[in-house]
Amino acid sequence: GFHTFGSTTNSVILENYAEEDELANVARLGIGFSIIASFPLMFSGLREAVIALVKEVVPTSDIDLIWKQDILSLFLLALITFVAAIVEDAGLVVGIVGALCGSAIIYMVPCSLYTAAVKRFSTGSPGVVALNECLILLGAILAVAGTMTTLVF
Repeated sequence: GFHTFGSTTNSVILENYAEEDELANVARLGIGFSIIASFPLMFSGLREAVIALVKEVVPTSDIDLIWKQDILSLFLLALITFVAAIVEDAGLVVGIVGALCGSAIIYMVPCSLYTAAVKRFSTGSPGVVALNECLILLGAILAVAGTMTTLVF
């Protein structure tokens, strides 16, 4: 993208191509289909995670009632639609998601899993556990730095 279009590169690379470009239009259709097909799967995961979080935070809640889950679904869908309507630059969303999820996948999740397993089964050396805890902290710092960089630039 950047090597082809230089400093005029848009955050969504397909916006750089002409509307008459047939291959770019095929790619646009493919991206659109991908979004339409994957949104229900991602939304279902989000909904189930929020329900599990509510059950964990408020154990006495009756979130298992279907009508309450339906209201939660409507609220989440309205929130997602609102954010999509006000955010004009997809690069902002991609940058924030990349900063947060990238550092979590690379540093925080693997080290957290390893540290929890070692502590649970009392195996491994304390030095390795300390190194993993430092990597978790590094991942958190990089997530904040990446998010700030995306928001500032």
